[in-house]
Amino acid sequence: MLRSSSNTPDWSRTGWVLTTRPDGQLYKIKSTGDSLSRLTSRYVNTSPTWSPDGQLIAYQRVADNPALSGVVICRADGTVVRLIPDAQVRAVGPMAWSLDGRRLALVSRLNLPVDQPALSTYDLDRSILTQLTPLSQYSYQAAMHWLPNGREIVWSDGRGVLIIDEATQQTRLVRALCPGGSRFFNFVCPTPDGQRLLMTRFDALASATTTEVFRTATWETTDLEGQHVRKVPF
Repeated sequence: MLRSSSNTPDWSRTGWVLTTRPDGQLYKIKSTGDSLSRLTSRYVNTSPTWSPDGQLIAYQRVADNPALSGVVICRADGTVVRLIPDAQVRAVGPMAWSLDGRRLALVSRLNLPVDQPALSTYDLDRSILTQLTPLSQYSYQAAMHWLPNGREIVWSDGRGVLIIDEATQQTRLVRALCPGGSRFFNFVCPTPDGQRLLMTRFDALASATTTEVFRTATWETTDLEGQHVRKVPF
């Protein structure tokens, strides 16, 4: 049985699901549960994501030798095509391919304090990292997606759910975190037409008998302006 350590397994258009195990190795498996295939055998590998055409995979590698650490681009069978050295990106957390397959959105700490990451894009053709906007501290698990318009990126961090225009770097807040962290959002993703967003909403719930605080999780959808909010029961 595959025990996944991925918070957001990535599903390709060819029907394969990418995930990692607690041992740090990368696997792919058919959505039916068939054809489990191990793609890596060394190092610690995280944050795998399929290219839009399902032919390539990007993931992050941490090795004992810093020169071997960074963002790896490999074929669907695990054959490494390219290593983007950690010194060029300092990537942490999830990544996302642009719709044309030429750029990666990622969280980078290049030339920044450890606790001040930035939402960035990496141009795979020109090998250029562009840091778009600072993120709230400890945003390393902020899942991100490109919107179908090919220009904007949506993500969640300690402020809430946000969208940024890659060209203008203008950012708008779609859903805000409640003061004190009593409500926050994570794992946001757009609908295929890019008109609405689905996210997981976490609310704090105080115990009636103890001082403990519990978190309840629900799904919520909204349009790109944070209006017409609907809860999705599950």
